[in-house]
Amino acid sequence: MEKPNYRKKQEDAEKKRNEAQEQTDREEIIIALNGVRDDLSAEREKSKAKQRRDHRIERLKFRRERSKFYLDLTAVIGAIVAATLLFIQSGIFLVTMLDARHAAKKAHADNVAALNAADRPWVGVDSLSVDFTIGKPEMISISMKNTGHSPALQTHAWFQEFVDPAPGQPCPTKWVGFHTPPTFSVVIFPNQTVVAKLEVIPKVDQASVNLFVNTICILRVAGRIEYVDSGRAPHFTTVRLTYEAATGIFSADPSGNDAD
Repeated sequence: MEKPNYRKKQEDAEKKRNEAQEQTDREEIIIALNGVRDDLSAEREKSKAKQRRDHRIERLKFRRERSKFYLDLTAVIGAIVAATLLFIQSGIFLVTMLDARHAAKKAHADNVAALNAADRPWVGVDSLSVDFTIGKPEMISISMKNTGHSPALQTHAWFQEFVDPAPGQPCPTKWVGFHTPPTFSVVIFPNQTVVAKLEVIPKVDQASVNLFVNTICILRVAGRIEYVDSGRAPHFTTVRLTYEAATGIFSADPSGNDAD
């Protein structure tokens, strides 16, 4: 009777040992799992810390690059502004220099022109007279005078008369077109007078004289004088005059009288 009880005791003891071993194994497994979980948590925290560190490094790198970009941009803008200011100042200086040079050249040209005007010849018509002597050709005497301060060289002169009818008067026009031949290479010195003769009517009679004196016909004279100065610069004078029957003199027309 005792032997079966012993076996039962042994089986119970073995069962308890097995249960104790299983409990121990479970506890060891739980401890191991907890260790693994802790290791995973630690690795996870380590990874997160690394990510945060890398993120900070990237942010610092981005800030440095952005700061460098702004510094480079500021430097470029400063260089552009400096170059622009230098260009503007150079332009202003160049314009100022050109203006000064132009003003100096103009002043020099004005001085030269003033000196030349003071020393150059001036040839013009000093006076005109008409000879109505009966039986002789009607002649107009044209006095050309140099009122300048140097000789007029290569003087050429052309004069032509025009006979126009007065308004409503029966004036013949057979004398229109008479002119003087040009004078070539005449030198007129300062204050010297040269006279050109212009024939209007081949032979004067009283009827012809009455045509002009009674203002039935109007006598006009037009001419041009060309000459050069000592520097070979060309000059000219043009005249257009009308005979005044009441006074017996020639007066300048409103247009046609000019000189350079």
